[in-house]
Amino acid sequence: NRNKTFLIIGGTGGIGLIISEWLAASGANHILLVSRSEPDKNIQNKLNDIKKFGVNIRLYNFDISKKSDVNNLFNTIE
Repeated sequence: NRNKTFLIIGGTGGIGLIISEWLAASGANHILLVSRSEPDKNIQNKLNDIKKFGVNIRLYNFDISKKSDVNNLFNTIE
């Protein structure tokens, strides 16, 4: 369903990027990636490649081991 939004924790790690690419190739329209750190150049290039599927990717830098970051994440995406 192209109206669904998929949230991936650890979104810029190896598995997160693989899942993001698979979702995009499968027709996902919205993907939210959560990572503790800013993406480096290689990760940013991979995200740009995934965006070529026409998917809207949003990246948020939060540490989900911190309650305040989890609250901030959900306040941001509401």
